[in-house]
Amino acid sequence: MNENIGSVSSNNFEFMIDMKASDSYRDTFFEGILRLSNVSINEIRLDLLYISDFVYAADRRIPRNSALDSWTRKIQMNIPVLLPDCWNSVKATLQEILDFLTGDKWEFEFSQRDLNIQETKLLEKNIKADNKHVCMFSGGLDSFIGAIDILNSSRNPNPIFVSHYGGGSKGTKSYQELLIHNLCERFESLSTDNFVSFYSAALKSLTGEDEPTTRSRSFMFFSHAIALVPEGGCLTIPENGFVSLNVPLYYSRNGSSSTRTTHPHYIKLFGELLSSIGINITINNPYQFSTKGEMITHCSDLVFLEKNIQNTMSCSHPEQGRWSGFSEPIHCGYCVPCTIRRASILASGIQDSTPYRYKNYENKIGKETFNALRISENKYNNSNLLARVQYSGPVGSNIKDYARVYSVGMKEIQQLIYEVEKNEIS
Repeated sequence: MNENIGSVSSNNFEFMIDMKASDSYRDTFFEGILRLSNVSINEIRLDLLYISDFVYAADRRIPRNSALDSWTRKIQMNIPVLLPDCWNSVKATLQEILDFLTGDKWEFEFSQRDLNIQETKLLEKNIKADNKHVCMFSGGLDSFIGAIDILNSSRNPNPIFVSHYGGGSKGTKSYQELLIHNLCERFESLSTDNFVSFYSAALKSLTGEDEPTTRSRSFMFFSHAIALVPEGGCLTIPENGFVSLNVPLYYSRNGSSSTRTTHPHYIKLFGELLSSIGINITINNPYQFSTKGEMITHCSDLVFLEKNIQNTMSCSHPEQGRWSGFSEPIHCGYCVPCTIRRASILASGIQDSTPYRYKNYENKIGKETFNALRISENKYNNSNLLARVQYSGPVGSNIKDYARVYSVGMKEIQQLIYEVEKNEIS
């Protein structure tokens, strides 16, 4: 069978996901990579890519409020794959990864399918890739710094940057495209051939609205990028260590309501899964022991970064600016990603030219957020750092390094709090 149709059961919902049905799921990844002359992909990587799509579709379609506790869903999936014996042997690891990442309970069964025509053509290319370095490129501030640093390093010739849009915040693609254009102008050796941008999203909802939390997005994003990393190559995930630790800044962001996208434990588990299924690559976050402010300060081209900082997007809901009369996506200024962004730029000492809707947290939600930040500041001042950094999960033997990152990150946020209280940010 070559049908790529999976079944899902969760709480009161049972439904099918058809990867080839135009009204079920849309993924343009293959359209983007078929133009590349040095694609190297195999069956296990194809399986991982499609598994991540099925997971992302289920995550987006099943509302959390359908769970008994209105949050933790039990999701059972039967997914067709090319190598079912392999995947059934590692499903416990896969389930552990997704349980940690999303805060749900996942169960998997895998059944046999065959290659379709498009996949057969892709595998027949069988060209050994020479792009040893693949880097995630979201269009955010961290990923832009990561791109600048990679391109200024002689150790990473001819990198590939992978971007995803769709199924989350609107307007992301326009920021990515502008940054890509500016990077290509800045670095002569770079062209659009070094960038792969793809859309991936479930096109059907079960209740009329998508589940907004999208905690499985990073699994989908990483799995697509991994398809382009050759054996022995490296996938770089540029993310500051303060955000990676996922220590909630305030109570309402406890648990899976806050992202674990690059948490050290998640990255460790993902690496173990890749090793178990025979994908020999390295996953690297070169900024795991740096705050966002330190990333800015130590950027290899601070002038270029400062010139483009307003062209990066960090906000968790930039599309909501339309409700305030803005025609284009804009940073809200008060969500947690905006708060960390603003604090880091302030700490670095460079000029923040980014437009924000609410610079002083003056709207209703902003005031609530700012009050919560004050409480969080008091908790930090009286906290055990070694215990605090393990709040969201184990961090391994580098606990003291992470404690330092958390401490410096909180001091960056404290400085922003003081500045807002003095109303010195105009």
